[in-house]
Amino acid sequence: MLARGYKPSHIVVITFTVAAADEMKKRIGHIDGLFIGTIHSYAFYLLCASGLNEKALAYVNEDKFDKLFTLVKKYPECIKPVDYLVVDEAQDCSDNEWEFFELLNPKGFFYCGDTRQCIYEWRDASPSDFMEIASRIDVTEYTLDENYRNGYCILNFAKDIITHTKSHMYDDSIPMRATAGKVEWIEFNLGSIAKLIKSSN
Repeated sequence: MLARGYKPSHIVVITFTVAAADEMKKRIGHIDGLFIGTIHSYAFYLLCASGLNEKALAYVNEDKFDKLFTLVKKYPECIKPVDYLVVDEAQDCSDNEWEFFELLNPKGFFYCGDTRQCIYEWRDASPSDFMEIASRIDVTEYTLDENYRNGYCILNFAKDIITHTKSHMYDDSIPMRATAGKVEWIEFNLGSIAKLIKSSN
């Protein structure tokens, strides 16, 4: 996007964790104006940059981060132009977060996610929201089927388990690592797991 001439200050990259944002910043290098961070940190940034009194933000504590979205909705003048919005782990976004993205009204976007990897349904994440967006607008879908995370033994083991479940899930990814990996059968308790982890270090 930068190579195509997009202004860094008009690109917003949303990651799910601070650690992921830090890693991305490290890989891409420092670029003035480019925002890379969590969704809550971006909402906070917009509110602060617009000059909203810090007292108004003081009540937003760690347990009530979503109130930041309410404040952005209350003060829509704080929203900056977004030419391109990039969202990682989109399958774990909640209704509040999708509404926030709509408020940003980006000219273009790239949502990356896997409905099979949703782990935040307990905080109102819904993979169906992610799929619903794709169904109502004209999008180009890219499939990432190269697995760099697991050795082929581990990946084949996981695929075998998925095949024998009664779920709609599937995995057609291709192992890209030369290593086989190691599948261990252990008694399922915390002691056994801790012992295995310690022995592998």
